[in-house]
Amino acid sequence: MGNVSRFIEPVVLRILKEKKRSYGYEIAECLAQYALTDATIEGAALYRTLRTLEANGYVSSKWEAGDGPARRNYSLTPSGHVHLRDWSHLLESLGQAMIEFARIRFVFPYLLEWKGLLGAESAAAIASSLCLFVTSAAILSKTKG
Repeated sequence: MGNVSRFIEPVVLRILKEKKRSYGYEIAECLAQYALTDATIEGAALYRTLRTLEANGYVSSKWEAGDGPARRNYSLTPSGHVHLRDWSHLLESLGQAMIEFARIRFVFPYLLEWKGLLGAESAAAIASSLCLFVTSAAILSKTKG
């Protein structure tokens, strides 16, 4: 599916927003739940992403001692919250573009035929419902898979 490592970034940011702070292994355990791909996300890619996010000022980290060995805990910075919001807007736009692609690629060829059979308003309603169905099915297959 190509290089998906860039899409680890918004997932890590979201996990850190929800958890407030977390260490690498705990973040890795959450990746599959929020991942934007079904590809396996390697630990090296996660730690590379965390280092890049920290170098760019989106996360901060500090070593903390606990019951076991010391852990490097990561948390979002104020810039990280803004960066996550920017990612959210970008992914929303990408999702809308994918819906439009589905509409053009899978629904539009039948729209003129439906329009002649059902009328313009009914054909448009069916086309919108089908696009929503295609998108929902893709999301459901991702969450159940």
